[in-house]
Amino acid sequence: MSRNLFRTPGVSLGMKTLLAALVVLATLTTPVPATSAPTRATPGDGWYLTAIEQGKPTREGIRAKRLRLELVAPDGARTEALDVRQRGYRLADWSPDGATALLMSDYPKPVAIRVDVATGETTRLLLPARVYSAVLAPDGSGVLGMTYEQERTGRSPVLRVAWDGSAAVVDDDVDASFLPTPDGTGLLTHGARWNQRVLRVLSSADGSVTARIPTPRPCLPVRWWDDHRAVVSCVGARGATTLGLVDVDASTYRPLTRRVHPQQMDLGHLDARQVGGRLYVQVAGPCGYTYLGRQHADGRITWVRVPHAVGNVLMVDARDDRLILQHAISCDGAAPRSALTSFDPATRKERRLVVLPRDEAFAAVLPYSERRPTGY
Repeated sequence: MSRNLFRTPGVSLGMKTLLAALVVLATLTTPVPATSAPTRATPGDGWYLTAIEQGKPTREGIRAKRLRLELVAPDGARTEALDVRQRGYRLADWSPDGATALLMSDYPKPVAIRVDVATGETTRLLLPARVYSAVLAPDGSGVLGMTYEQERTGRSPVLRVAWDGSAAVVDDDVDASFLPTPDGTGLLTHGARWNQRVLRVLSSADGSVTARIPTPRPCLPVRWWDDHRAVVSCVGARGATTLGLVDVDASTYRPLTRRVHPQQMDLGHLDARQVGGRLYVQVAGPCGYTYLGRQHADGRITWVRVPHAVGNVLMVDARDDRLILQHAISCDGAAPRSALTSFDPATRKERRLVVLPRDEAFAAVLPYSERRPTGY
């Protein structure tokens, strides 16, 4: 592999794989106060909340000792929101208004941490033992949590856990993931069973089904394309995933990507963004490797060379005529500097926003106001 300015010297892909792929692009004790009082910042369009791990660099990634939350402005300016000892923390969600972040832990017990992004103040919430993934409740009342399948009933309820610790069942069986709707009133999820060819919209208040959208294959939500259409990832006959758009208002589905003479490295499609009238695709490769692809008029998806990339290239966002990319370590041991960049796919020119030191790496990068599904 060639040297580059980010480098330091020196999927059967069934539904299980689909869930793992959605997690590609994403544990807690009581957090300690931030090491220094964070500077206030007001996030808006083009801002990102990042989780940065700091520790010993290895071929497998950072052996993290600390976790830091930082806001990144459109020009790359950074503002610290929180700095804690890393004991398995992960950034699970960021509220659409930018005010609140959610950290989660699974060990030794499930815990959610509410973080005031402006002040760094935290609130700790002990979750029921069976909760393994959660997002902020759209109404701010607490969190919505996914649960493991119960041995006695075989069901996986969605729980609403309020900040006072009280819990209530929203839906009695969602065994994969869900995505809150932009207005917060619903949850987009799969059918009553993972292999059903339908997506449902559930009321976030009582779990009642408010809409059903037929799909050609079993699908899971990825993110919102606009205020009424969602990108969904659908598993095909051979396990590879393609993307579609579902319109929750019209209850319709249309394909977004296809598998037309796929490249050898193309094992599935994880997300897509449109820039300059062209569709760019996050493509899953072997062993967790991901790269940037471009879809052509005939449906083919070809690899887009990012000039300074060594390991994984993750598509974070699209801003005007540019893509926001994350450079990350890949499974073959390629060790780039973890970076957040602005990339013009038409000219192949890349501008650095943030390049982390060798002993740090992004664990997550969340765009402002973009809802993510549980388990992301």
